[in-house]
Order: sequence, then structure tokens, then C-alpha cells
Amino acid sequence: MAARARACADLRVAGAAAGQHRRRARADRDPRRDAHRVGLGALCPADGGAGGCAQLLAGAAQSGARAAGRGIGDAHARCPFLCPGRDDARRSGAGAAGLEGAGGRLDPRAAREADDRSAPRDDRAGAAALGTAGARDLRDADLGDGLHHRRFLGGRGCDHGPSLAQRPGLRGDPRRADAGAAAAVGGGDGGSCALAQPELCHRRHAAGGDQPRRDLGKLPGGLGARPAGGGLGAGPLRAHRADHRPGRHLSGHLAGAGPAERSQLGLVPQLSRRDRPARRRGGSVMQHSPIRLVPPQVTVVIPVKGHPVLLDDAIASVRREMAEGVILRLIVVDDGCPYAETRQCLDDWQARMGAQMLVLHHANGGLSSARNRGIEAALRLDPGLDAIFLLDSDNLLAERAGLTMRHLLETHRDHDWFYPEFDFFGQAGNYRTEPVFSPLLQAEANQCDAGSLIRRRVFDAGLRFDEEMRQGYEDWDFWLQAAKAGFTGRSARRPLLLYRKRPASMLSHSHEVDQDLRRFLRRKHKWLFNPAALVALEAASFPRFALITGEGRTVSTCVDPDHQTPVATPEFERMVLAAMADPHANHAPAHLIFLREGVEDHLRQARLLHGVLWNFERRALRNPHDLDLLFLDRHPDGGHDIATDSGNPDRTPDAICLRLSTAQDWVRRGVEDRLRKLDLVPSQEDVSSWTLRAPAHVGGLAGGAAAGEVLRGTMLALVRSPYLAALQTGWGWRDPGAAISRDRTVQIPRNAVDGGVTFPLLRAKGRHDIALVLPIFNIGGVERVAASIARELSAAGHRMHLVVLSDRPIDTDPWSLEPFATITWQADSNALDWSGDEFLGTAEPRWGQGAEGTDLMGLLGGMDVVINAHSAALHKVADRLRRRGVLMIDHEHLVERSTYGRAYGPPHLALAYEQAYDLFLTCSTRLMTWMHANGVPREKLMAVVNAPGYPMSRAEQGFLTAARVTARARRQPLRVLFMGRLDKQKGIDRVCAIARALADQAPRITLSVAGRSVVEADGAMLSWPSETRFLGAVRGPAAISQLLSQTDILILPSLYEGLPLSVLEAQRCGVVPIVAEAGAVREAIEDGRNGFVVPQQDCAEAMVARILMLDGDRARLAEMAQAAAETSPTWTEATEGLRAWLDQRLPELSDLPAGTPAAAVQPKYMFS
Repeated sequence: MAARARACADLRVAGAAAGQHRRRARADRDPRRDAHRVGLGALCPADGGAGGCAQLLAGAAQSGARAAGRGIGDAHARCPFLCPGRDDARRSGAGAAGLEGAGGRLDPRAAREADDRSAPRDDRAGAAALGTAGARDLRDADLGDGLHHRRFLGGRGCDHGPSLAQRPGLRGDPRRADAGAAAAVGGGDGGSCALAQPELCHRRHAAGGDQPRRDLGKLPGGLGARPAGGGLGAGPLRAHRADHRPGRHLSGHLAGAGPAERSQLGLVPQLSRRDRPARRRGGSVMQHSPIRLVPPQVTVVIPVKGHPVLLDDAIASVRREMAEGVILRLIVVDDGCPYAETRQCLDDWQARMGAQMLVLHHANGGLSSARNRGIEAALRLDPGLDAIFLLDSDNLLAERAGLTMRHLLETHRDHDWFYPEFDFFGQAGNYRTEPVFSPLLQAEANQCDAGSLIRRRVFDAGLRFDEEMRQGYEDWDFWLQAAKAGFTGRSARRPLLLYRKRPASMLSHSHEVDQDLRRFLRRKHKWLFNPAALVALEAASFPRFALITGEGRTVSTCVDPDHQTPVATPEFERMVLAAMADPHANHAPAHLIFLREGVEDHLRQARLLHGVLWNFERRALRNPHDLDLLFLDRHPDGGHDIATDSGNPDRTPDAICLRLSTAQDWVRRGVEDRLRKLDLVPSQEDVSSWTLRAPAHVGGLAGGAAAGEVLRGTMLALVRSPYLAALQTGWGWRDPGAAISRDRTVQIPRNAVDGGVTFPLLRAKGRHDIALVLPIFNIGGVERVAASIARELSAAGHRMHLVVLSDRPIDTDPWSLEPFATITWQADSNALDWSGDEFLGTAEPRWGQGAEGTDLMGLLGGMDVVINAHSAALHKVADRLRRRGVLMIDHEHLVERSTYGRAYGPPHLALAYEQAYDLFLTCSTRLMTWMHANGVPREKLMAVVNAPGYPMSRAEQGFLTAARVTARARRQPLRVLFMGRLDKQKGIDRVCAIARALADQAPRITLSVAGRSVVEADGAMLSWPSETRFLGAVRGPAAISQLLSQTDILILPSLYEGLPLSVLEAQRCGVVPIVAEAGAVREAIEDGRNGFVVPQQDCAEAMVARILMLDGDRARLAEMAQAAAETSPTWTEATEGLRAWLDQRLPELSDLPAGTPAAAVQPKYMFS
């Protein structure tokens, strides 16, 4: 009695606090002060804070009236404004109570209902202070699930009270159900909660069935206590008479909805009884669908192996809920339980329940097998079945679960299953769940308990539990199957299930083998556990970047910068602060990117935007600083390059990356003096920086607000936000438990690539994504071949991406970059160090340890195809990419030769990683034969024989040939050209010797040298005759074609070659090539017909002899030139086999990766 008096006193305190708040609410209505009072409610315009406060109050009620009263007064003093739009907010009596108490709108029926309960005067005063809806919903405890624990367990599993199975008269006694029911409602042993007792007035009649409900308060044993003979066995349960009013739903507490609920949480003024309009027939505050004449039919399936005593409790809870008319049948599957007591228990219950219960006995097949047998039986027995609820034998249905099931099935027709929030007893706890099922969050952890209400259509689609999963996580797997099939679920947001948690259980064993089970799930559900699918889900609901641009601070959010969502600046502020207030319910982008006006367009035109965002995120993760500064410059020579460390210069940055966590930390500190200095240069913060140079002019970007000014303005707006006061309050009574904080969503796609930073790219409709990876991208033959292949694949409908795996500059012709949709550096300088272990005499780079390799996995893991063009570093992760479903292709060009003639080079390393690739491309049939002879299966080899390195139309080729005939008719001096790198491999010393010989023997012949050193600088050390013409690097198709049109003979005295592009380009223009015997040159040159091939020994002398011969025989020169022009191949012909192979291996395309839900869940502000 003393405890009860204290509870009532606390309720009076709650009323007084509410009155105090009401007086404050009538105070000065300054807009800023209003916004301050708005608090968290203003942060959630679509999902008002009422649900959060209601759960806070209900959770407090779990500990008794004192905590509840204190929670009501405190919570609503802090959060006076609650917003509509959320079911649990509208249903919440606690939230409505606070509103009515705070606003002074007390229901006149409160006192009458308190009198009906025959409660003491103090209790009635507390109920009046709360308001009718508050008293009723505290009684119903819609979200205060802890009340249900004590209500029908008598406190068992929470603090005290014997098990139902230990009470007298259960085993084999016809009164067992009655006695169990009496214990279930908390009578007879003092185990019931005081706040739960008014529920009995509303939900139960007396033992005889006819006693008025007010008399229940006078039964022996205290308010709401019941004699052992009453309960389920004494007569059918009846709804309160208010439930039978015309036009009202028989849906539990809805029939008694308080005035605040009917007025949308107090935001609509309440009317007096005489002015109140008639209630719309069929309407309710919960927006029910029209009531069905026949309620939904639900079958409960309980698999059992062990727990014969606890099984009694589970079955009793099901039979209790059958009285509501929704649960029509119980199926119990005995999965080979070794206890005879289990079979006795089932026999007794079968005799009691008759046709309402079906018992199946089977040899042990595991939990999944038992569930599947029960599901099959349920579907077979009841053709009109609407749903199945799966209940474990040691768990319990919550009180009024039957009515909750009806509400869920009738109201949320688009959802396919309903999962409970995690309410534990034994090891007590109350954990939140996700309001709506998210496949992205489900990929991180199971969000749905197996004890869920599942519509029949899910099982009709063939979904069942995996009977091979005997160690656990079979429910996680089931929900992933459902998501793949296009089904979706939502949280019941009401008590459905009470979960018995013990230190030793099947679930605890599953946690011991967690990593093994996760690996199994990743292998089984590759449709989800791949970067492309996870990034698509991330983009739909949890944007990774916020781009804030210019003086106006326009904001857009995205994962892929090609798919941005504009966000109003105030909305962005709410987004950031809501994520701070409750990170388990609200999301904000993990990276805030501040841009000078025009920077985004500049990067997009240069195709660098995706790569810049990826590098920003990578730098923030691997080498975190407060700020990461990006400077943009124009490259003086028209190329691209990157500098990964630019210090802290005295210049304004063009872009700044700020991690959300750092921004939130600054907001919490609220030091405005520091924030006002964010735009100073050099920066006073802890910074890192880097520089990009591109061909495009960037001088125009100097105008407008610099990135630092945009950062400064944004941060000052956040610390001055009227919503900031909401951060001082905790809004949820449930623990996060396994709920996933929204700041972890950026990490979920990384799990599919071993923790690497995933590339921010979404699938393009109707196109596959193919990445070409090179160690450098210069003007060499490998790069031009890669660009030519990219051009053909792009023309075939694929989307191409260039990845440079080093910090080397991109220095090539503009045409070679045209096929690529994105250009990205992984600027690791040690990717080219070549100091690692050797294989067949060829050293590997030491690169690839730790984050280096995983980040390359993240960069390439979302691609359909990756083509490796001589990147030794890529070999390190090729096998891991292939095992994750990426088609891996290696492209080899030539076997190199050392000074002593030993063969080595990229093809040798490729042999070491043969198992990591699906296909090997070679530039010639000769190299393909070599690789086959060295161990590569013939089926994995394809020759893509080189063609000229840049495009030219047939008409242009014909024009150049005709011009050459005209020039020969004028008998001009012979023109000889060397075109290539001025490196040792190309025989630059031999070219010098040829130049000296021609200067001595035929000074009328001109020799030109076009190119520059790339690998070495040997050409600068040689002594050249003065007549030699040095043209430097000739860039671009037009310049090369013009040079070749003015050339008669091309010389190429290389030490080793693949199939050189310069030879093929010269032949197309009618130039006669004279080359040294190397590589596959004979695949392009038929000696003496369309060119000459000379031996390596005495190469220079042989070339001089053939030049002089053709100078004297112009007719043969013309004949060979014509033959050369007629044998020129094209890249369309060369790549025909590759394009056919890709068409065969790549799947049919859809808008999203297979299994990705077509409609993604949009984020809302929530406070649970």
C-alpha cells in the first residue's frame, strides 16, 4: 500500500509538472523561442517526436508508477511540441497524456472513468492530470511492453513469481488452463504491476462473466487481482461495450481512443461534447481500412525440442489470444524432443483444445525443418489462411497480440511480414528495431526475429527456411530470401512477442560461430553482398556525400554525383542535428564537401568528379585530418596529374572535405570564435591537402565564395540553429541493442570488399561497367591499345572507366580519354616500386598490403569487368575480385629482354596469377602461343591483334594515299622517320647510328625523330648529326597523320617488341616500314612485299642498305607502299571476338543489380 501511495503521489507530481508546462506554453511566443521549445519535434516534421516520448514514458512505466510519473513530467517539459504522421505517435497514450496535461485540455470523462474503476482518490487525481487518453494508454501500455511481462507473468522472468508450470492443478487437470490464465493476468500472488491492474477493468470480466467491471477493483488480493478459478477457462473474453458501438473497430485500445488521439495529438483544438462533430463511420485515429466482416485468419506454429515446461507457457499465451478470433489454429511440431514430458504436455493440451490444435511428431531435423513442416501443414489445412506466426517454444505471445495481428494485416496491406521489437525477459531488455525493413541494414545484421507475422503469399512464393543451417541464423537467411523475392516487412511497433533470453541458448551459440555463418550468408546471397547492390541500396536511402556549393550554400546529397537530390538548407541543418540527436534513427551524409562555385562542373567535364569523391573518402578514412583541402590548377602541357600532399599553402582551396563526425563535434563545442576562422589561409586547423591539374582552364573559378567561406557559413549556421536545444534531451526508452547507427551505413558496402572504400557509382540503365587499369597512362603503345579497345567497347554499349594505379601523370592525346565515363587515380606511389618477390625472374611491387589492396577492391568491386593492362599491383587482388563475381581479363603486350637477353616482364607475372583471370588477351598470335606454351589453358586465351593506334576513316586514308602518289611524281628527296619513345628498348642508339650513316652516304635523305623519353633518357646522351630533325612528341591523330603523309620510310630498330602500333599506323598511310626482327612484327610485315624485317645482328647497317636501295628504286617503293596501305586492319575487326565473349558471359541487364528492391525506403526523421 505504501508503494501504491508513493505511485499516486508521483502521478500528482506529474500533473503539477504538466500545469507548470502549460503556464510556460502561454508565455511569450518569440519565434526563436518557439523553435527552441520545438526541440526534437521540429527536427522530425514527418515523424514527430510523440512516438519517442511515448516509448520513453512507457519504458519508465516498466519500473513502476514513480518512474512513469517522473518521466511524463520531465519528458513533456522538454518536448512540448509533437508532430503527427506516425502511427505509434498517434496511438501513444503517454504522448497524448503529456499533451493534454501540458495544454490544459483535460477530458471531462477522466474523473468518471476513474470512479468506474473504484480507484482511490489519489489515483483518480493522477489519471486526471494525465488526461483520459494518457490513463487509458498507460493502462494498455501499447509501447510499454515491460508492463505485459508482469501483467500475465506475475513478474516471472523479470523479478519474481513462479513458473506457470509449477502451479498446482496444471498437469492433466481440467482446471489447468483456468489456473494458468489466472496466473497469467497476475492474480493471486502479488506479482502484478500496479499500473497494469486497470487493464483488467478494461479487458476482463469477473469470474462469473456478468459482474460489472467496476467491481473488479474490489476483488480480494488488491485492485485487479483475480481468484484462481477465473480466467480463460471460466468463459469467453468480451470486448468492453464501447468496442461494440456502431462504426468503431474492434481493435483493442482503439475503441477507447482519448480525445487527444482523435485530435491528432492535440494539434487540432478539441471541441466540447455539444460542438464535437459526429465521428465518421468506419474512421479511426489509426487510419484503418474498412473492417472486414471476417477477421484475418492466423495460424501459430511452434517447433519444440526441449523446454517441456516452458512450452506450457507458450501454448497458454496462444490459447489466450485465440479468444480474439484472429488466431484460429495452433500447430506444434515435435522435432524429436527426447523428453517424455513434452509429449505428455502436448497430449494434455491437445485434449483441451481439440481441433484448434494440431500436433506433429517427427524425427529431429533441426529448427528449420520443424518450422517448414509446420508451415506446410498450416497451408494445407486452412485454404483461407492469411498469415502464419512463428513462435519458439520458450517465448510467449504478448497480451492482445491477436488484435495487434488483425490491425497489422488489415492496415498495412502492402507489407508482407511484421516483426516485433525485441522485448526480453529472463535477461531483461528492450531493444528497438527498424520501423521499415531495409535490405541494406539487413546485410549488416538481422533486424527481424523469426517470431514474426508472415503473410501467406510469402510462403506461396516457395520461401522456406534453409534446413542445412543447423547452427543458427536461419531466420536471417529467410528474410534475405524474402527480400530477394521482392517482399518487404515492417516493424509491428506494438507488442507481439516476449523473448526469453538466457545466457546459454541456440542464439548464443550462433554468436560463437558468427563469422562462419556470415561467410555462408555472403556466399549464398551474392545478389545482395556485392558492392553494386549495396551501393544502390545506400544511394536510395542513406546518401554518402553532401555537396554544399557557393555563397548561397546550395545543398545536394548523393552517393553517385550523377544522381543528386537537392536539399533545402534548413532541411540540411535538421538532417545534421537529427542525426546527432538520435543516430540510430536519423541519417546524415558521412562526408560534407564544400565547393567553390563552378568546381563541380569543372570536375564533371574532366570526368574526375567520381574519382575526387572516392579519394576524399579514402583520405578521410586512411589518414584522417579535420579538413582535407583540394586545389585545382590548369596543366600547362594539357595533361592531368595529381599531387597527394600539397601542405598548407597560402591560397584558398577549391574544395574541402569535412567528416560529419568532425562537424558534429564542432557543433557540440559551439565555439563560434574558432568557426569564424575556418576560411583563413593558411588554415589554422589540422589539414591535409592535394592538387589536381587538368587541361581545362580553371581561372574562372577564382570568383565567388571560396570553399573555406562556404564551410565557415555552414558551420556557423549549424551552431546557431534553433533546433540545437533538442540535442540536450534523450528521447528513447528502448536500448539500441542490435539497431544499426546510421553513421555505419557508409561502412556496409565496404564489407563486401573486405573493408575497402567503395566507388560511388550506380548502375547505368542498359550498360555494363568495365574498368581498364593501367600503371601509367602516357603516349605509349599499351595506353593507345587500351584506349582503342575502350573505344570499341564503348561503341558496343558498355560504360568504360579508366583507373591509374599509381601517382604518375596522365599524359596522352585527348582522343584516348574520350571513351571513358570516369577517370580515377589510386595514387599510391609504391604501386610501381618493383622491389617485391620475384617470379620467373620478374619482381613484383611490394604494394597491396592492408588498406591498399582493400581500397582497390572497393574501387573495382562494383564493376562487371576489369581489364588489367600491365598493372602488376592489380594481380594482388585479382583473385578476390573474381571470386566476388567480377570478370577478370588480363591484357599482355610483349615479353621484355634484359641487357643479357633474358626474358622477363608482365607476361611472366601474369603466369603466376593465371587462376585469378577468366581470360587473357594478347596483342598477337605469337604471344598467345608463348603463353599457352607456358601454362595458360587454350580456352582462356584470345588474340586481339593490334590495329593502328588511333581511328581513321577509309576516306581519309584514300586521300593520304592519293597525295603520296602525287608527291612521288615530283621525285622529292626520300623522307625517313623514327617515331616512338626515345628509350633503349626502341633502339634509340641504333637510330643515331643510322642517322650518321645516312649523313655520310646520302645527305639528300632527311631523317626525322619524333617522340620523347618516357622510361629512360638514353637519347640525350648520344651524338647526332646536325642534319637530324627532332620533332618532339607528336600529339593527336591529325598531327600524326600529317607527319606520316610527309614520310616515305619508317624505321624501328627495337631490341624487343610486341606488335608495334607505329608500324601499323605507318602502313595505313602508305609508309614502308623497315623494322628489326622482334616480337610479332612478322604478323604485320611480309618481308619484301609491304615492308622489310632485318635481323637484330648488324641491324643498323641492314636498315641503311634497304633505305638506299628504295631511294634508288622509287617504283618498288611505290609498289610496297600500295601493298602496305591495303593490309591495314581495324579495331572493330580486332575486337570482334572479345565483344562476342563479353556478350556471352555478361548477364542480361536491368535497371538495378539483381535482387535490389525496385522501390527503396526513403529516410525520415525518427526518434524511437
